[in-house]
Amino acid sequence: MNKPRFLVDETLCCGCLSCMINCAQVHAGVASPVESRIKVLLKPFEGTHRITYCHQCDPAECAENCPSGAIQHDETGTYYRVDYQLCIDCRTCVEVCPYGAMIVSPSLEKIIKCELCSGSEPVCVQSCFTGALWFGSIEDHPDPLTSRSFGRERGGKP
Repeated sequence: MNKPRFLVDETLCCGCLSCMINCAQVHAGVASPVESRIKVLLKPFEGTHRITYCHQCDPAECAENCPSGAIQHDETGTYYRVDYQLCIDCRTCVEVCPYGAMIVSPSLEKIIKCELCSGSEPVCVQSCFTGALWFGSIEDHPDPLTSRSFGRERGGKP
């Protein structure tokens, strides 16, 4: 099986923020969207929104530019995580992330990022009732068009 991926279909997202609330509850112990590792940016006057999340890039700009080596792959190579023992809080990762996925937690005053709930099915995916968020092997995605386009878009084989 290929490495699991986090897929987002913004056209299915209704902007309810349940992904953000549940993420913050699980990881920070509060139902506060500012503590979420995934962000739904609402544009109410346009009637649209955008979802910002860690793409688990490979290679990852955040990891390559981290001067202390604090951003590393987990043991399985599935996701990047922050080793807070090594993090010097320079915030270089915030500057270099092309997706805006490295976030400064207001309460913790440290960098937080999506770590895919340590490789199990992320809580944001579990709480998304519209199916806009999906986690698994690209080949197993129920929509073959999404699977093919996602693979090409990320440099993989369709």
